[in-house]
Amino acid sequence: MRSIISLLIFLALSITTFAQQTKQITLDVIWQSSTFYPEMMRDYRMYPLSDAYTVVENNAIVLYDLKSDKQIKELFPSSVASQNKISIDDYSISTNANFILIFTNTKQIYRHSTESDVYLYNVKTKMLYRLPGNQNI
Repeated sequence: MRSIISLLIFLALSITTFAQQTKQITLDVIWQSSTFYPEMMRDYRMYPLSDAYTVVENNAIVLYDLKSDKQIKELFPSSVASQNKISIDDYSISTNANFILIFTNTKQIYRHSTESDVYLYNVKTKMLYRLPGNQNI
């Protein structure tokens, strides 16, 4: 009796398996559709002296809490960027978190070197200063 029940369960499971429509995985499906693409992570950077991280969103540098993933504040507001016609290519925050170096108009000059217009933003006074000349990095 036990073997008959086991056989019936096995047959029921195998029928549902065969009833499912199987779709072949081809190279076209892999490379031309987004089915197998991983989700991209945001380009985040750890914020010094706290459990927070920063990201560039809508041409603003935004600070987020690491645990809750909630926005804390804008370190560099997009309004300052638009007033000064700045498009953020890269940025670097000082270790005491009082200053942000903002790199704009970045051009590749050698294989691993770039040339940029660099601005210094004082987070406390909310003042933006353009550093003279193009900076080579």
